[in-house]
Amino acid sequence: MNSAHLHIVLNHFPIIGTFIALMVAAVAIIAKQAVIKRLMLGMMVLIAVTGAAAYFTGLAAEEDKFGPGSPAMAQIERHEASAKVTWIVGLVAGVVGIGGLMMSRRKTEVPTVVTAAAVVALLVCAFFFMRTGNLGGQIMHPEIRSDPASKMFAPD
Repeated sequence: MNSAHLHIVLNHFPIIGTFIALMVAAVAIIAKQAVIKRLMLGMMVLIAVTGAAAYFTGLAAEEDKFGPGSPAMAQIERHEASAKVTWIVGLVAGVVGIGGLMMSRRKTEVPTVVTAAAVVALLVCAFFFMRTGNLGGQIMHPEIRSDPASKMFAPD
């Protein structure tokens, strides 16, 4: 497995994990179960860790797969800029998860404000992870780009 493959494998975890955590959050809110809310908070920490791993393997993947002057450089730069913001958003969500776990550690219930902050953080993460993932997909898949010039080179 080379660095590009590792990056591609890792970047799916925070994207999919965010949606799973949102489903867990919905179940936790409906069922009013503190243990499920804590599971969601723990998942947020895991999402932050895997998001950071995806971010830090990106540069090695770029160097492994593309050289200077590559025609995909414009897409790579957009993906890289988005990834940096997404990494920070993921870290904030991870801090919310850790903070929520620490706040609810000795309580029987997870505070409502923590649950609300976690859901908001997960929704924001979902947006940024999807956007960054889409920009990354455009590097190797010109058929999903919106610019007309790339459509000329896309396979039919």
